[in-house]
Amino acid sequence: MPELMINAGWSEEETVIHYKPRFLHALNALSECKLDKPVTILDVVDMMDKPAVFNPTRYETVRDTKATVILDKIMSELIIEHCLARNADLLFATTFGLNKRKAKDLYWKRTSKEIYICDEDGSRLQPFGIS
Repeated sequence: MPELMINAGWSEEETVIHYKPRFLHALNALSECKLDKPVTILDVVDMMDKPAVFNPTRYETVRDTKATVILDKIMSELIIEHCLARNADLLFATTFGLNKRKAKDLYWKRTSKEIYICDEDGSRLQPFGIS
């Protein structure tokens, strides 16, 4: 079962709001080259980073039911927004969801300055400007 490190004191709704863009970003990074390439929830959670304002002295690690509830809410919202398709434990990016990677996310300090590499044998995500 996945674990999430979240800022201590966040409500479930705050966690969903802040982690939904990172979840989508990680899904997109894993799926950029092929819309039909399935990934797992664990793959996506492993790809997620901590935010720029993450305070490691004030965090908690959530597991089991709490982590599952948060992830289910994130995925449900992304499915409703047509950014994610799900088949049992497999997740698939959608074209609409992939296009959202160009949106600026203030909390996570991310923009479209990340480029996706379509080399199946190498890293798919590299910092902007590195080739």
